[in-house]
Amino acid sequence: MLGTVLFGVEVGLALSAAGILLARTILGVDYPEKRRRAILDAHERIHGRIAAKDPEGAAEAMRQHMDEFATYLHRFYPHVLEQPLRWDEVME
Repeated sequence: MLGTVLFGVEVGLALSAAGILLARTILGVDYPEKRRRAILDAHERIHGRIAAKDPEGAAEAMRQHMDEFATYLHRFYPHVLEQPLRWDEVME
């Protein structure tokens, strides 16, 4: 069970990084240095919980990271949350 939970958090972390690249390149979301530092800090917290074999802590750190990302988009790029994501454009 622990391995399954940690694998899920690791996959979520990889998707988080991919989401940042997607948002930046396709959707036009900018990440100034302060925001990039916050993202790195969040990823380090998540990794620390995974390394400590703490699935609940890793999941909570990931939830917090996703909440921070959603807050960032709501605050600075609300239009991004309203536009459809077209996979045919993403996969080009």
